[in-house]
Amino acid sequence: MKKNEYQINKEMRVINFQNGVKLVKPDDTQHAHAPTVASLLQLQFSVYFLDEHGRTALINEEGATVCGFDSPTESVGKSLLDVSQQESASSLIDNCRDVMQAAATKIFEEENLRQDGKTMQFLSVKIPWYGDNEQIIGVMGVSIVLGKHSLSDALSQLKKLGLLNQDKPDQQPLQANQFKINNVQLTQREMQCLQYTVKGFTAKEIAQQLGISFRTVEEYLTNIRIKAGANSKSELIKMTIENFYLE
Repeated sequence: MKKNEYQINKEMRVINFQNGVKLVKPDDTQHAHAPTVASLLQLQFSVYFLDEHGRTALINEEGATVCGFDSPTESVGKSLLDVSQQESASSLIDNCRDVMQAAATKIFEEENLRQDGKTMQFLSVKIPWYGDNEQIIGVMGVSIVLGKHSLSDALSQLKKLGLLNQDKPDQQPLQANQFKINNVQLTQREMQCLQYTVKGFTAKEIAQQLGISFRTVEEYLTNIRIKAGANSKSELIKMTIENFYLE
């Protein structure tokens, strides 16, 4: 496919559609308050639209830098296979296909090993992207580089833009002194570890913030996952944003 087939009007609006998002024309008055594509690209995190084959339809400056492209324009029509080592790129593309097949938003712990030898670790929120025919044509993604971006800020902004589950009346603030997850009470220290995790801190960074050992942090995070019934950090974070509102 040619590059011009990937062009997206940046003034188009991004709306909730079924379990994902859809782009509508700028003059669609019914969705006049929905965020524009341009406003999403201005976020300080990696933001991108990928087609069903994992090729870039649109990406912002930060996303192009993280992926290893020279510029957003240079990335259009290309996939991570063009800039990353094959095993790493294939894994990232498989995650996109998983989201499309499940027709559901998912959060992934990901690593991009680029051809230039640089490794980037991040958490990604990937959302099904629907076309005009109401079929899934790709994914919209936001990737947060661990140690660089604030995951909680990214999730809060996506929720404010209406692109994640809206706050529910029974949700508690993540900053509460104590709270329950899956009806199981977390201790204050567990809550602190979860709070830092959702902010995008690594276990080593959490240990430094709390003045405790790395191994102790790992134990707290393991306990939280067991209590929550989560199998991974990404699943725990998804569970957290579904049950608590981020201030």
